[in-house]
Amino acid sequence: MTSYRPLSNTLNTALSPYLKQHAHHPVAWQQWDESLFADAEQQSKLLIISIGYASCHWCHVMAHESFEDSKVATLMNTHFISIKVDREERPDVDRLYMQALQMLTGQGGWPLNIIALPDGRPLWGCTYLKKERWTNALHQLIDIKKHEPKKLTDQAELVMEGLKAIQEISEKKSKEFSRKELTSVVYRMLRDVDAEHGGPQGAPKFMMPTLLDFWQAAGNILGIEAAKKHYSLTLTRIAQGGLFDVLGGGFSRYAVDERWHIPHFEKMGYDNGLLLSTFSRAYADDAKALYGEVVTKTVHFLKTELRHSEGGFYASLDADSENINGQIEEGAYYSWTYDELQKVITSNFDLFCAYYNIREEQLWEGNRYVFWRSKTDSVFCETHALTLDDLEENKNIWHKNLLAYRVTRPKPALDDKCITSWNALICSGLLEAYRVFHEEDYKKLAQQAMHFISSHLITATGGLYRIFKNNRHYLPGLAEDFATVIQMYLNAYEILFDTRYLECARDLLLFFIENFSLPNTALFSLTSRMQAPLHLTQIDVQDDVIPSSNAIMAENLIRLGAHYNKPEWQVRAQTMFLEMGTTAISYPESHSKWLSTALWTNKSSIEIVVTGPDFKKVMRNLQQYSHPHIRWAGSASESTLPLLKNRYVPGKTVIYWCENQTCSQPETRVKIILDQLKAIAL
Repeated sequence: MTSYRPLSNTLNTALSPYLKQHAHHPVAWQQWDESLFADAEQQSKLLIISIGYASCHWCHVMAHESFEDSKVATLMNTHFISIKVDREERPDVDRLYMQALQMLTGQGGWPLNIIALPDGRPLWGCTYLKKERWTNALHQLIDIKKHEPKKLTDQAELVMEGLKAIQEISEKKSKEFSRKELTSVVYRMLRDVDAEHGGPQGAPKFMMPTLLDFWQAAGNILGIEAAKKHYSLTLTRIAQGGLFDVLGGGFSRYAVDERWHIPHFEKMGYDNGLLLSTFSRAYADDAKALYGEVVTKTVHFLKTELRHSEGGFYASLDADSENINGQIEEGAYYSWTYDELQKVITSNFDLFCAYYNIREEQLWEGNRYVFWRSKTDSVFCETHALTLDDLEENKNIWHKNLLAYRVTRPKPALDDKCITSWNALICSGLLEAYRVFHEEDYKKLAQQAMHFISSHLITATGGLYRIFKNNRHYLPGLAEDFATVIQMYLNAYEILFDTRYLECARDLLLFFIENFSLPNTALFSLTSRMQAPLHLTQIDVQDDVIPSSNAIMAENLIRLGAHYNKPEWQVRAQTMFLEMGTTAISYPESHSKWLSTALWTNKSSIEIVVTGPDFKKVMRNLQQYSHPHIRWAGSASESTLPLLKNRYVPGKTVIYWCENQTCSQPETRVKIILDQLKAIAL
């Protein structure tokens, strides 16, 4: 009989904070490495592949209940090889097994626990299970493996067939995004929205910034008033809800109820970056003080809570922290007892309670309150015979006292790895905020973040790393990283007009096309050649909270194609849209980036070029509207860039209005161009 050296827990060598959270477990956790498959084959053991992330509440609960238990660990170590994966490091692995779980159970979420054959093919899965149910499931699988092993192999083969089918883009060149078709889609989607609270019907409620951007585009371009109304309502309810931290800024990941009141308290970098862009663009269209408050406080949160000393941004803050009794509790840092509030709020306590709905029927778990505004400030002031200045003065006093008290609490744990794509999304949000609000600090933060990316996350061969932590970069960049970084550099050029950013975007695009292209489709692979888990090509086309890499890249190709006069890039983007036509129109909520980009690209391609000594001042004036489809180019001197070439007039600042790269005569009157910009959104 062959004997094998027992495996030990190897997570103490990991850089991932999530993996390190499990390094003390008696389970012999291994880090993801497909060489483990050979060990599993040799030992005839099934795999347990358990996937989560550092700020995941239910990951912590299952770890404490099951993985820290010595009896459970003995069962797992005896019969399985157990692998821990940080989904934020390896979204390709997570995506593959999440799709498998959804096929097997119709559900998804984290912790994601998959049982797989020794070669990694999935056959069973679950999310959080209590200890008894988890061990019962493992015993059943052990028994099936012993007495009916073919059942497991047959199941794994069925799952793999399904996974392969998911990657097939059906009906290529199927449908164009016509204005009529897009209008029909908008009205169909409006039937399923929450008319009272905004967002989708029911709970839980995710903010989905990309879907919000689609509603803005639908309202602006198609002139659909119901879309405008839903967009405004949703943004207002999100900003007033408990998932926005009115004290320290920033958003939690989602609300567990239908009215955006009670959050799942983890704070992530990616959605705060995306929402920074969304609320900045919303303010450009409608300068509500509430939107401005969200932007100001979100930047403050990113700067004070997630910022790396060299200018990048960390991943997230945990949902859990120590409560007053020293016990780990979800939301302990952000929620309040009535006694605490009475102690801290020393002026106008009744008014405070009315403003933030501090009343018994609004209590959360453990007799705690989460601040929630059910009325806009103007309506609240009318109800309570206040001026807006009076209310603002009270809020400033309340917030100062509450913050002074809150900082004495134990803070939630920080996941201090820097993820390339998340940094790019945050940087794009800062750039958008600078474009709209002209705060120099926003520009400085964005420039420092871009320097961080260029210094630590671009490879010697012109590619990208995915992660930076402890002064080390590791893991190759995925399509999401390339798409968002290219988008970031494009945004930087069109707001700051430093041609180095445009060159960075172009160089990364050329590397990406070379290494991520696939045969027989214009779409791109999620991973570069020879990196796909289980050697299964994945094509990322579905827009979640983060838009799909292919949808972002299609827009990048259009934009860079205009700047560098590369029609072949724009043709490829058009082919990508054609391949996605039927799918996006059939399932619009999960393809909202495709749809919003299609709305803009259905209009004429507009390029606005400004040259001359005052071009930045003129640009600042012109860019006050939310028009994502416009390409902007500017220079103080002569340039060889295609959009700028031969458009410099010595001693003058001139503006060119161009459509499909055919330009009008140079214009010096800013008002003429502003009037044209106002008209195109009608």
